[in-house]
Amino acid sequence: MRPRLPIVLAITGLLAASAPARAEQPFGAPLDTDADLTAASWFEDRILDHFHYGQIHEQYYVDSERAEGEILTLVGENDSALYTGNYLAAEAFRYALAAQKLAAGEDASFWEAQKAQAKSRVDQMVEQFHLLINISAAWQTEFDPRVNDDREPTDDGYIDFGGGVFPGEAGLLFRACTPVDAPPPLNVGRDPGRDRLVGPLDWEDGEQYYCLDATSRDAYAGVTFGLATAFDLVTADDPAMRETIRHDLMAMTDYALKYLWNTPRPHGEVVVPELFGGNDLDNFVSPLFVYVPMARLNMLQVARHAAREAGTAEHVARYEALWAEELASQVPVLAASMEIDAAGPHGGYYKYHLHHITGFNLVRLEQDPVLREVFAQAFGVMDATTGDDVNALFEAITFALTGEEPRLDDAVEHHRQWLDYRANADANGNVVNNSAACGTTLTCVPRDQVDMVQPLPEGEDLIVSQPGFDDRQRAQDPLPVALRYPADFMWQKDPTILDGGPNDPRWESPGADFLLPYWMIRYYTEAAPPALSPFPAWPGPIFR
Repeated sequence: MRPRLPIVLAITGLLAASAPARAEQPFGAPLDTDADLTAASWFEDRILDHFHYGQIHEQYYVDSERAEGEILTLVGENDSALYTGNYLAAEAFRYALAAQKLAAGEDASFWEAQKAQAKSRVDQMVEQFHLLINISAAWQTEFDPRVNDDREPTDDGYIDFGGGVFPGEAGLLFRACTPVDAPPPLNVGRDPGRDRLVGPLDWEDGEQYYCLDATSRDAYAGVTFGLATAFDLVTADDPAMRETIRHDLMAMTDYALKYLWNTPRPHGEVVVPELFGGNDLDNFVSPLFVYVPMARLNMLQVARHAAREAGTAEHVARYEALWAEELASQVPVLAASMEIDAAGPHGGYYKYHLHHITGFNLVRLEQDPVLREVFAQAFGVMDATTGDDVNALFEAITFALTGEEPRLDDAVEHHRQWLDYRANADANGNVVNNSAACGTTLTCVPRDQVDMVQPLPEGEDLIVSQPGFDDRQRAQDPLPVALRYPADFMWQKDPTILDGGPNDPRWESPGADFLLPYWMIRYYTEAAPPALSPFPAWPGPIFR
């Protein structure tokens, strides 16, 4: 039968009526209820059907019943490392919460099971990330000039010198890898002519793997978020994992540093987007981190943290020197870069997800209070624009960094509303069409319209509207969570987009966008309540 949530889980009102929070917690324990736990347990069970070779995936089933194991094909493998990193962080929070509950003597049998299940999944994801980060050392090529004609017909004519300029090295992250003998529906190499496919590559387990290249900052953001969280919350009980994560965080950072924040690749494809209409990620070298201060600082911050906690004295000295150099060049432009991104609130909304998870590392790991304030101020520039986007993940992260209770209240409310979103998508074949409500229950504007709001000292805001010319419409304000279009990770999507979704009842997302806010909120309310530390006030402008 088609898997469906119990009806109680799709009704926000019943969740709100669950058991009261426990008074001994400074923020209460708002998600410590039977209804919330039932929903989380359902998705923890269901996500196993999306968990293949250490990574989670959205996928199509053979029919609309979506029976367990009846998988037609994986989709969206390009984003699997990003979302797996988010799920790794979720399971690290789950593990740490369980450890705290056990230390407090609470319900040993239940929390032992939670801890064991979380650890098993953390083990698999860390092992897979180790492969994604290091198997690139087996990617060796030779100079062999030719005109590449094995892409789609419209893309023919790429110059390809074969390779041999840059060697394969550990630290160049892949998006996804599967064994060459994986079943076709689960195999990233199921189509030998697939764009960005690399392999077979030899790995230390004696197996060969197909891997997907052209890795973007998205994957690096997710992998560092997950690994750094697991490093701090799980590895105290697992020295071998601690050493693996230390090595891997350093390997990725060292590779980027070696090439001055570019990412060269061993293949020989020469892609000039302006001429060929391609993507620079497919080029033999990409300026991946060069122009994104938050991404660069995050990479060095997590490597520096790993060195301090588990490295040698030489590691620490090296990263401190590199950190000082990076601060000198990037701190002066960090806040400005965040303002530039905030000025495009409806273009590439995914950037805010990346900034939240990398900014989380950057702020929380900083030991110098003055520098932490600088990072928090830059985060606050973005938060001034995204803070009212009705986004439970963003609210959970900013609560963890600021300790502000209104953010927690919003995170809990909007996290629960995700269940209504899932139920709506399931009931409507994974598509929504809100455009019909424009002019009645919704105010709609052109997609490219942007309003700049400048708070003024006298209390009135100056609003400057940049008119839009896009024929497509969006909601003027964020849609209610339940009305948003079905997606692989809903919190990464622009909340004003009216219509969309796979439009196929056979499709299903893994549910990490539900589980990450759940376990993060529980950890930061029940195990490690944050101190009150608001972001420095941002005088504007704010973009809508």
